[in-house]
Amino acid sequence: MEDENILTPKEQKIKEIFDKIQPEYEKDNHFLASKDNEIKNKITKLKSFLFLKYQNNCKEHLTWFYDKGGKISEDENKELTMNIPENISNDKNFNLLTNCFHEQSWDIAEFFTKMKQKYEDNLSYKENCIHSCVINIEPNLEKDLNVCIKGCLQTSFDDLNNYYETVDKKIDRFMKI
Repeated sequence: MEDENILTPKEQKIKEIFDKIQPEYEKDNHFLASKDNEIKNKITKLKSFLFLKYQNNCKEHLTWFYDKGGKISEDENKELTMNIPENISNDKNFNLLTNCFHEQSWDIAEFFTKMKQKYEDNLSYKENCIHSCVINIEPNLEKDLNVCIKGCLQTSFDDLNNYYETVDKKIDRFMKI
């Protein structure tokens, strides 16, 4: 029975190179983790802000919704859950409610969907870039492999940092409207 964790000499050399490079990027990784936490906190505040905005600006529609047995609740993560009675989902008043919510949210959902895709694209780029380095450069050319992998990590860091800055600024703009 073979051990699945045994690396080929090439894989072992690549792992050694990557293990040498990784500590150089610990500071960047901590910085990005810090940015990620800041964004999560801002998103929580934004969700609360939006919920209050819905309650204030869609009052008439919400009253109708509650009168028909609908419920909206907010959990500890500020996630909103709507319990919609079956008999109202096709009602024109329900459409008015959802339109009001949409008007109050300034296309936030679309923005975050787009940004999530950018984030996933960045992770995919990083993985593909490192894979390309490994495939195209012989491990005995340690310096070349090192430079290639560092380039991938730096580009990924720069792109993620830009991503977080974009999200941060957009949330600030949403909160001022």
